[in-house]
Amino acid sequence: MTESTCKWLAIVTAMAVSLGIPACSDEPRASAAGAGESGAVREAAGERAQSDGAGEHARSEGGGEHGEGGEGGEHGSGAEEESGQQIGPGDTWDATRNGARLVLSFDPASNAFVGTVENTTRQTLCAVRVEVHLSTGTELGPTQRTDLRPGEKTVVELPTAGEAFGTWTAHPEVSPCTGT
Repeated sequence: MTESTCKWLAIVTAMAVSLGIPACSDEPRASAAGAGESGAVREAAGERAQSDGAGEHARSEGGGEHGEGGEGGEHGSGAEEESGQQIGPGDTWDATRNGARLVLSFDPASNAFVGTVENTTRQTLCAVRVEVHLSTGTELGPTQRTDLRPGEKTVVELPTAGEAFGTWTAHPEVSPCTGT
């Protein structure tokens, strides 16, 4: 190969790699509702690991602000933080995390976030609950804990109590199954 060909090959390779990395990112993306797509935010299924008692609402000994256990990897023990992705009131959140697919949007008529959470795995997901975080710092939820069998879906509704907000984020939480 000539020196010129090697330089061009290196440049093309670098460009291809730099374009490919963002495409493979696990950061969710938001798009405007009604733009021909679902206006969805997506996260790759199964990319987040869970651990006992290290969740956002976990206290020492594995107890949580909202009850026992907590989703691992949210804020505890130096684990990864939430994505921090905020979307607008007219957008739809559609993301899968720890096998729980959350599809949620804000309904201005009822002044509530409404949607579903679905088990996308082949195993039961235990103590599934959903939270919404508003740009104002207000946390809505979590919803009541529920176990979801494989493929099972349940309705989610979190009222805002009339609070105005500019952006929001959401996530499902899944606790380890205790076998009781």
